[in-house]
Amino acid sequence: MVLVVQSNGCPILRRAVPALAALRAAYAPRGVEFLMINGSPGDSLAAVEAEAKEFGDVLAILKDDTQAVLRGLGATRSAEAFVVDPRRWSVVYRGAIDDRLGYETSKPRAEKRFLADALDRLLAGRAVSVPETPVQGCLVDLSVRRTPEYVHDAAPVLARSCLPCHASGKVLPTLDSYEKLRGWGPMIRETIMTERMPGPRVDPRYGRFKGAWGAEDAKLLLDWLAAGAPRGEGEDPMPALAAATRRGVPELSFEAEAEERIPAEGESSVRLVTLSPPAPRDLWIEGIEMATNPDVTHHALAVSLPAGAARAAGPAMAAPGRQLIPAKPGPGYRALPGDGSAFVPKGARLALEVHYVPSGRLALDRPRLSVWTRKGPGRPKALERLTLEQKDFTLPPGAREFKVEVKKRLERDVDVVALWPHMHARGSWMRIEAVAPDGRREILLSAPRVAPRRQPLLELERPKRLEAGTTVVATGAFDNPSRDLIRSGPDPSEEMFQAHVYWTAVSR
Repeated sequence: MVLVVQSNGCPILRRAVPALAALRAAYAPRGVEFLMINGSPGDSLAAVEAEAKEFGDVLAILKDDTQAVLRGLGATRSAEAFVVDPRRWSVVYRGAIDDRLGYETSKPRAEKRFLADALDRLLAGRAVSVPETPVQGCLVDLSVRRTPEYVHDAAPVLARSCLPCHASGKVLPTLDSYEKLRGWGPMIRETIMTERMPGPRVDPRYGRFKGAWGAEDAKLLLDWLAAGAPRGEGEDPMPALAAATRRGVPELSFEAEAEERIPAEGESSVRLVTLSPPAPRDLWIEGIEMATNPDVTHHALAVSLPAGAARAAGPAMAAPGRQLIPAKPGPGYRALPGDGSAFVPKGARLALEVHYVPSGRLALDRPRLSVWTRKGPGRPKALERLTLEQKDFTLPPGAREFKVEVKKRLERDVDVVALWPHMHARGSWMRIEAVAPDGRREILLSAPRVAPRRQPLLELERPKRLEAGTTVVATGAFDNPSRDLIRSGPDPSEEMFQAHVYWTAVSR
């Protein structure tokens, strides 16, 4: 793989584009991938796209907003090329593309083909004889304006992004103090660099979501860790930030009548656990708090079941009721999005659909759900859900970019307040769009990388009004690297494609 540092407007790089295009044409058939990478803080994504189009989209350009990749490579100038041996993930050459271009002079043709020579030797299985050469190009600003500190800078980001899953757990480490966070610093850095956690990472060009993880958050934490995780002056704010996620004594609580037994080994499972007692009156639920065994819980959904529903707990292929809100179990209070409320009639049963994961030893769980209801005059705004789901598909062995698309039409004017893309382990990306009756198309959410452990509800900062007749379109893709045929289904070993759109009705 070849990575070339790019920055908008660099004259040497712009003049080198034809040579890079020729190299790509020569070596791509031999399995060499060519990419550019831009880490210049002054170059917006839109500006980088415009420059790429100007030069015919010769190479795909990666945007290194955190500058973590460029710093890791030790890059300093645009037009610098890096050859990465994918067998060892090591840099075997870095430097100039060739000797044709300089700051004030240029040759009609190159006399030394540094990059091509390095690729020839690598492909022949030989050591690169000249692993580094001087490079001429535009300096890239990799300076840190101000060293972040834990107390005032890192702690709020860590609390927002990490505490929902790491407040008190056993499967996941507890990260509720400076000492613990600093001790886990190397692992935090790795998970940010590999984008395993936190998340989800959404394209910032489309929609603005409360608490969404962004490149500025990643850069701040990486800069803080690179500086040695300085603490700063003042008390550790993490305990207070953790306490702020709790609401206090719940209005009502519902609990499973019997314990769930989760075996030490085997496949993960999805179970519908019915709770008691039934709803004592009509409820307009505005917020919930779920409590399950953190040792073995991946995630849970709160649902309501019709009055008289069976009370037996056990595996469920799907929850036959109204879904309230998807959320990670834990001590935190979860308000329903958009100031909406979920209606549960008197006598209905509440339940938790829990995704259990074996922990290496037998575990017991007695799930509990606490709720708070809406008070005040007038009828609360009912939170409704439009689900776009592809229920019947099969991923062939070795499938790459296997696309799925689902459409549904809105029959009334609505205010969209939250979105939830849901796929299992082989999900690659998802996009949710709105196509207006006149054909205008707008992207509501673009998740370029969907990870199974990073799919929380995404609440919009401001509701999005969609008129009746609008078609909501969910498109996504899967990668199946295994040799097995993967069928669709709710079981974690299967695959799932769901896009949930939460909305409230527009008052007339």
